[in-house]
Amino acid sequence: MIVVSAELVAALYVPGELTATAEGVLRRDPAWASPMIWRAMLPHHLTPAIRAGSLSRAAVERIVAAAPRLFLGREFPAPLADNMQVVLGSGCSALMAPFVTLATGLGIPLVTTDTQVLADFPALAVHAADFAEGRLP
Repeated sequence: MIVVSAELVAALYVPGELTATAEGVLRRDPAWASPMIWRAMLPHHLTPAIRAGSLSRAAVERIVAAAPRLFLGREFPAPLADNMQVVLGSGCSALMAPFVTLATGLGIPLVTTDTQVLADFPALAVHAADFAEGRLP
């Protein structure tokens, strides 16, 4: 099981430069875990494609129906105090803090493309491309 950040979820459904990497991460470990905040972040990652007209309403509805299946039984709350400790002790954004907190609490890798998280938490975070290719810390 791994914790994955929300941009990887979006990349599975919206073709782009990160899609092959996200697919590789899913092949390597299909047991994805995430803090519940991913549900609020996914629309943020889908919005550019929606605004550009490359993602239809029907496609968005399919994504909204399918994406939660990636995390069945593996969605977790994001404790405020723990998240604030991550923010206060690093350069990590408040949006990424729940992913760091969850991975730390579960003792599993956080797979992401967030450069700040990768820099601040090198023992915990692994770049999605490295994970997809089997290059683990």
